[in-house]
Amino acid sequence: MLKLLLRPFSYLSIKHEDPIFTWINWYIPGFFAVLSGFIWCIPIAVVYFGLPTPHDADVWGINGLVGKIQGLIQNLPGFYTAALAIVATFGGRDMLKAMPGKPPKMKFLVEGVLTKELELSRRLFLSSMFAYLTALSFLLTLFSAIAVTLAPVVKSMTPPFFVSFLDLIFIGFYVLFLSQMLTVTGWGLYYLGEKIHLSGGPDV
Repeated sequence: MLKLLLRPFSYLSIKHEDPIFTWINWYIPGFFAVLSGFIWCIPIAVVYFGLPTPHDADVWGINGLVGKIQGLIQNLPGFYTAALAIVATFGGRDMLKAMPGKPPKMKFLVEGVLTKELELSRRLFLSSMFAYLTALSFLLTLFSAIAVTLAPVVKSMTPPFFVSFLDLIFIGFYVLFLSQMLTVTGWGLYYLGEKIHLSGGPDV
């Protein structure tokens, strides 16, 4: 049962020889996660060196950054589900063929057992992509709601030094997967808007 529930995340197990797959899924989001962590450390350094203390940024409050972003993310599952339906019903023989160039590969779950790695068609690739984006948007929405609710309680029970440390960790992971969702969404929109209407050439 757990294997079935986790299958939307199988998108991350796709093996694609083209480096764009790794760049879009990890390198670009990772850059923004590290950048956000660096920015988050600036006020800590300012306090450490005794410089004038900047105003605290409201990140986890109800009207803070995460709460405002949540308003956008919670509307995305419907969009991703609609995109998934479009991909599943889109006509054209190219959608059923293995992707041009060196096709990405992924294992499939058949009767509870993983198959060997199979080459993906555009339909399978995009279906896996938008299934993952749907699941990720649900998780980010759930995480945002829990974080905004529990942040005041956690801060009141945690020493100030550890509050900054926990903030850094959670902000880093949040920005990582938020950025990943945005970059993968952009890639998916490129496919839906242009690439699936073209035949031939490498699928990047």
